[in-house]
Amino acid sequence: MTVTTAMSLHQAAEALGVTGGDMAHSLGLPVDVDRNTTMADLGVSEEKLREAVHHIQEELERGLDWLKYPFWVALSVLAVVLLMRGKVTRPVYLWTLAAVLAVTGFALGKAPNPMESVVKLGKAAVGVFTDPAPLLIAFAFFALLAIVGNKIICGWGCPFGALQELLYETPLGRKVKKLRKKQLPFRVTNAV
Repeated sequence: MTVTTAMSLHQAAEALGVTGGDMAHSLGLPVDVDRNTTMADLGVSEEKLREAVHHIQEELERGLDWLKYPFWVALSVLAVVLLMRGKVTRPVYLWTLAAVLAVTGFALGKAPNPMESVVKLGKAAVGVFTDPAPLLIAFAFFALLAIVGNKIICGWGCPFGALQELLYETPLGRKVKKLRKKQLPFRVTNAV
């Protein structure tokens, strides 16, 4: 089925097999936009619609998006177990960071993050999402993880945190780390 700007956002999303929120996001529209209004009335051009449809179809063809959450949970559990047993050697740590960066940073798209779960839970409370149960589970998981191993979320699970940690392991990063250990005057740190 061809998607045109004469269709409503809801009709287009249904034709593509995505949610109205995903369709709105791909078009750069607010999530709470009226989904029964035609896209032409919402100011969506044919070119913008073609780009959004192309983007959505690419995402659907990748088909691995569902893997990011189980991978992230497994990685987090592994991190907790290793840290609690004191079995984190430098090579294991570096390989884990590289895997996080490669898998959640590139192969599977963006990684899940705690702020995403908080925002989506808030949106579910006002009716933007119809099924808040998975969002509540994600929020509870992140809350528990923050209590059990607070650095796991940003240091082991986030591709940006993993990249930062890997950069600190380079020779230049080690020099920066040594500089950070020196105490700066209070006036400087307070000004920053």
